[in-house]
Amino acid sequence: MPDNRFEFWFAGAYKGYSPKFQIAVNPNGFSYHKDEIRKTLPMDAHELLFEIAGSLRRINLTVKEHIVAQTMILFFPDRAPLKDRAAVESLQATLLTCLEYLISQRPSELDRVRGLTNAIDMQIAIRRLCGVDETKVEKHGWLDNLYHVKLKFLEEEMSYVENDHAL
Repeated sequence: MPDNRFEFWFAGAYKGYSPKFQIAVNPNGFSYHKDEIRKTLPMDAHELLFEIAGSLRRINLTVKEHIVAQTMILFFPDRAPLKDRAAVESLQATLLTCLEYLISQRPSELDRVRGLTNAIDMQIAIRRLCGVDETKVEKHGWLDNLYHVKLKFLEEEMSYVENDHAL
């Protein structure tokens, strides 16, 4: 299993992305404005992040359902060359069975249908991110770039304050 599954990471980090305020707070505590993210990602990937975050916010899954659906992302069999595709598909089938079980515990038939629809919606939304980590951006390099953009911004702000422009 490749360890660079950006879409898996994002399925857990999306709650920190605010389309309304165009800011992102990553799990590491660093916060970024949409324009800072734009400088580190190719094309319009930054727009896609905020769009998908908005979609994921509307999906109503329990914590357990979300964890299983998020884990399924790791087992998209078309995401990497596989030595044993059948084994990966078997793991994905097991996770799907777990998700079906969790959804079957919902109180009403309508709620169960909504749960299944929401889980599918999550998978579809996340699949749109699959190309982000396959671009010219080095593995995790965009995170480093974002950190350096943030440092540069802070240095500029501190310089501004130090030059008698204190608030």
